[in-house]
Amino acid sequence: MTDKTMVVEKRNYIVKTSDGAKNIAIEYLSKSNISTNAISFGLPEINDRYNTWKVPVLSNCQFLGDIIINAFSGDINKGLSSEISIIQKRIDSAKKQNHIKEKGQKKENLLFQT
Repeated sequence: MTDKTMVVEKRNYIVKTSDGAKNIAIEYLSKSNISTNAISFGLPEINDRYNTWKVPVLSNCQFLGDIIINAFSGDINKGLSSEISIIQKRIDSAKKQNHIKEKGQKKENLLFQT
């Protein structure tokens, strides 16, 4: 008979679920003055070899970076995580691109309405 106990349970990780990892990432980004309204998350994944969670940070389906969380402590591994300044620059860039796209769509709509 096989043991179907999950790795997170066997190793007594503090961060046991993807929702838990996302919540830690949200708290970290909020404390770093990143607007959590401007971002979303991909599917967090556990790396049981290094005992970390990897939480992809997205904006309008564009990849902004990763937040790496120690599964035992719940601490952010800043050395492996994307730098906050880079994430912010990518958010700003994504906002500009979306603004340009919106302006282009408005012009197209005006052309087709006449």
